[in-house]
Amino acid sequence: MNAYVVNRYNVPTKGATSQLLTFASDGSSGVLQFAAHEENTKVIFMTVTGAGVYMTVDGSVPAPNNNHKLYAGNNYYFNSDLVSKAKFKNDNTATSTGYIYASELTN
Repeated sequence: MNAYVVNRYNVPTKGATSQLLTFASDGSSGVLQFAAHEENTKVIFMTVTGAGVYMTVDGSVPAPNNNHKLYAGNNYYFNSDLVSKAKFKNDNTATSTGYIYASELTN
């Protein structure tokens, strides 16, 4: 059984700034990753807009047959360690630019 509990009332990490990844619809942006996070960050709150994107966390390149799909219009909470290893790529069926806006939170 998983005993790790995330505080549902997170607050912004002191000193951290939000990050934005932009994915061109033609795939020219390639594979992107977020810059390093503050050491006190526990959770990353992400909003995906424009177009969906693919994500992997095992070091492989995201592809249509190898990905977790993050859908545009949705918000996601992920552990900061997971996001630091994640690779992101545009959904190859996208017809518009995709964006992931991420904020660092702590307990």
